[in-house]
Amino acid sequence: MGRPPVPATPRAAARELDRLSRAAHRFHRFAHHPLCDEYASEVIRIGRRTRVCRGCATALAGAVAGVVIALVGRSVTPLVALTVAAAGGLAGAASFALRDRVRPAKWLTRGLPACALAFGAASGARAGGALGVGVTAATIVGLAGNLALYRLRKPDRSPCASCRERESVTPCRGLRPIVARERAFQRRVRSVLAAAGATPRGWTVTSSDPDGSWSSAWDAEREMLAVTGPHGAASHRSQIEPRR
Repeated sequence: MGRPPVPATPRAAARELDRLSRAAHRFHRFAHHPLCDEYASEVIRIGRRTRVCRGCATALAGAVAGVVIALVGRSVTPLVALTVAAAGGLAGAASFALRDRVRPAKWLTRGLPACALAFGAASGARAGGALGVGVTAATIVGLAGNLALYRLRKPDRSPCASCRERESVTPCRGLRPIVARERAFQRRVRSVLAAAGATPRGWTVTSSDPDGSWSSAWDAEREMLAVTGPHGAASHRSQIEPRR
C-alpha cells in the first residue's frame, strides 16, 4: 500500500506552530516531576503556574557558584582542585546510592557536589599546563560518572505508587494541567493548519474488496478516523487518501 499524499505545511504556519508549542508547555518544561502536591517538595514554584525542578535548579546554582569562586577567588594548585572535585564527585555518587535510605536536602546532594566539581574543572583550566588540563579532564569524567549514576537510579516515583488515582482512566492531578494544555494546543494546531490550507477536506477509502465493503467515520471524541472492513477474507488491501 502506497503512502497517501500529505499536504505540505506552509513555512509561516510551521513557525507559528513551533511558537505555540513552546508557549503551551513552558510552564512545566523544566519541572521534571508531576505537578501535584505530593511532589511539591521536588519543584520550585515561580509565579502562578510555572514550576522548575528543585534538584536541577540547585545543581545549576552550585555549578555557577563553583565556577565563580574558582575564577574570582584566589587560585589554588591543581592538586587542591582535584581533591575538592573528587570529594564532590564522591559525595554526589554516595547520595545517589543511598537515596532509598536517607533523603538529605537538595543543596547537600546536588548543590555542593556540583559546586565542587565545577570548582575543580574551572580551577584546573585557570591553572593551565598539562597538570591543570588533566585535572579539568578528570573532573569532567567524574561529572559524567555522576550523571550516569543519576540516570541509572531512575526517578523516585514512590508517591505515584501509592496514589489512589494511579489506576484511573483519566489524567491524575499531577498530569492534568499538562494534558489540558496539550489538548488546547492540539485544537489550536487544527485551526492554524486549516487556515493555511494544510489539512485534508475529508478522505476516500479504496480497497480490493467490492464497493461498499468498507466504512469509515470520524471519531470526534478520540480525534481519529475509524475504518471498518469485512471479515472472513484471507487478505485485504486498502488505501486512505485525503481530499484536498
